[in-house]
Amino acid sequence: MQNTPLYLPPYKKVIETLFNIPNKRGEIVPFLLNNVQEDIDRTCTFREDILKARQFGVTSYFMARFLVECMRGFARVVMIAHDKEHTERLLARSRLFIQLMNGPKPLLGKESESELIFKKTNASFYIGTAGSKNFGRSDTITHLHCSEVAFWKDPKPLLSGLFQAVPHDTGVIVKECTANGYGTYHHRQYKRAEKGMSRFHAKFYPWVIFPEYTTEQKLLYPLVEEEIELKKKFFLSDGQIQWRREKIEEFEGDQSQFKQEYPSTVDEAFMMTGGSLFPVCELSNVPEWIRKQSPLSTGVFKALSNHPQKGLHYVIGVDTASGTGGDNSVAQICCVESTEQVGIFVSNTIPPPQFAQAVAYFGKIYGTDEGTADKPDWKPAFLIPERNNHGISLIALLRDTDPYVDFKNRMFKDPKVTQTQGSMLLPLSGFVTSGTSKYRLIGILQNMLSEITIHDDMTIEEIRGFTETSMGTMTNKDAEHDDRVIALALCAIGILKERRMGVIAELEAIKKSSVVGDLLPQGFRVTFEDIVGSIKKAKDKNKDFFGNQSKTNWN
Repeated sequence: MQNTPLYLPPYKKVIETLFNIPNKRGEIVPFLLNNVQEDIDRTCTFREDILKARQFGVTSYFMARFLVECMRGFARVVMIAHDKEHTERLLARSRLFIQLMNGPKPLLGKESESELIFKKTNASFYIGTAGSKNFGRSDTITHLHCSEVAFWKDPKPLLSGLFQAVPHDTGVIVKECTANGYGTYHHRQYKRAEKGMSRFHAKFYPWVIFPEYTTEQKLLYPLVEEEIELKKKFFLSDGQIQWRREKIEEFEGDQSQFKQEYPSTVDEAFMMTGGSLFPVCELSNVPEWIRKQSPLSTGVFKALSNHPQKGLHYVIGVDTASGTGGDNSVAQICCVESTEQVGIFVSNTIPPPQFAQAVAYFGKIYGTDEGTADKPDWKPAFLIPERNNHGISLIALLRDTDPYVDFKNRMFKDPKVTQTQGSMLLPLSGFVTSGTSKYRLIGILQNMLSEITIHDDMTIEEIRGFTETSMGTMTNKDAEHDDRVIALALCAIGILKERRMGVIAELEAIKKSSVVGDLLPQGFRVTFEDIVGSIKKAKDKNKDFFGNQSKTNWN
């Protein structure tokens, strides 16, 4: 249920009457609110989460507003910057605001390096760096401003501690910053606010609304297709397009850097930042994607209402967790022919034995009937379970569960992991994810992602937040879940496998066909063994996707 925001009184008239500021040319001018500052002033609530392009003056607005609060009466103002350099700039700016004020200046008490004391009202105005001071339970903050929270080293515990010092009903909290990656703590909190799932009021200010971001310089060359679309979508002038061109030129032609600093949409702001291994990944919104009844009493099952379809083949990527409320157990279901996500089951409370039942159920539902009424040829969906930790028990359970008890060949066997049986080395069922194989797995998904249509928004969020850490490991930022990503990557392996099986089936049909001889020149002979031998040679030359040398899947 969305909360109705409680608006604060506007301060525009007071701010513009009292304060002067240096403009971009270094001239001292009256502090007249720009359109972004005016909108904030008009719609400001007790909890603000502001996402923005660069240099809109949001911090300056709140500094002026909170200085007024200190002059009006008792207040405990805290402004937090993300690093020491920006903290020093804020300290200098706060003193300049008071120095350049119109009329009598407020009487200040003994100043410290980071705090202004207002003697008449007993108010304080503190400016510090994130993490440099711990605010305890005895501290009270009436007005809190957190600048560039997405760039704080560890924002979750820092913000949690700060928020505890702010009165729930009367305290004001403002978070404002540019974006810094998908799947981060900042991104998740902003999206919650945007959906009305928190007390914070989400605001986004793109560069396209700011009147200063334009130029009188005429267009130097005709519009390209992307610029025509932008102009139509955001009603841009030629001056704005030319300004955009000049900014991109300042970034040496790097459009992604421009979009990072000057986003035009919320998704663009987060997509272009943070070093994601999957920076471009789009969500496909279709009405057929609906929530369906879970096969068990737990978990969420979403799927396309127009699948499964007769004659199509399906694969299921399975990532198993303990079911104790931590990581999720996830089953991603994809169609081989359309390369499309057709379903997903997620639960963090389902134990492996029950999860095995759910996976077996999906295997039946998404099985393929390739035969006729006279000659049925049914088989379950192809499974690619992760063979790690709880995944080992899930695989053992599935091998004794209908329908996979009769279709053990419908479960992926990892050619890299074998066991000795007599004098033979046999591959084990399931994909073993290790520090090395995880790179192969993610590489396969990176290679195939442009082909896969994704309908689940949480899958998109996990994919966009998937990054490589400074330690060389791959994970989701802030140690959040990557279960949907791993399960989808396993699906990608399944799609490649099923495609290969389709090729083998076609070769078998050619081998048995009596017509093929009529299509060949007289005296020409080719055997099935010749074809398989050619494939083997190509495989030896190019390797397979497990060898990371060829995009072709031969295994």
